[in-house]
Amino acid sequence: NLIEARFLHTVLEGADISHSNLYETLFLNVELDKVQGLDCCNHYGPSVLDHRTLLRSHNLPETFLTGCGLPDSWIAHRRNPPAESDFSGSCYLVYSKEDESIAVDLHERLQKCGVRTWFAPDALINPASFSDYFDRTLLKSELRVFILSSHSVQNSRIRKYGEEILNSESDGVPGLIGLQMDSDLERVNSDWVTDLKNSNRMLDAREWKESPSRSMITQGLIGLIRKQSH
Repeated sequence: NLIEARFLHTVLEGADISHSNLYETLFLNVELDKVQGLDCCNHYGPSVLDHRTLLRSHNLPETFLTGCGLPDSWIAHRRNPPAESDFSGSCYLVYSKEDESIAVDLHERLQKCGVRTWFAPDALINPASFSDYFDRTLLKSELRVFILSSHSVQNSRIRKYGEEILNSESDGVPGLIGLQMDSDLERVNSDWVTDLKNSNRMLDAREWKESPSRSMITQGLIGLIRKQSH
């Protein structure tokens, strides 16, 4: 019985909900593509599929969508989705206070290109634990883009956060991308930064100070975001 059940960031891969009773069941930021039995649930009223669940779940049976109460126009839109370029993903920008101007500029550029972007400055990252709401939500939800400069790589909060994310990736947690902002990064002795370099998730952004290069760097980042989001 899943009536009024609440699934938030829940990993449901392999679950079988055949003949489950649904009513006001909340599916919030959940991937449903690998859930079995969606086409034979018992719908006793509408349920909630938030936009993040719909973006992450590409092959939902129409019987499930209609049972949850989605209007026909929405279902038709899913049959003929817009081109991939119309939606390029989403991410958080993790940065030190010294790099705030870079984060603000990059945020504006990504938003204009269809990438939904939020700020995650070092001041909001708890260095002691990841028990508060912001840390738990950020750790479990979106892709993270680390603005890596000589300031941020020496920041204990950012270092701990980066290590925590890499350690959680094997559990299905969305990963991270690094933006190398200066050459000092080449001399940094840090395992998580080295792991980023070795996994081809570090984008060379050392020419960011040159305005003509920013558009090219932004497009390269969007390509990585799209790749990591699929």
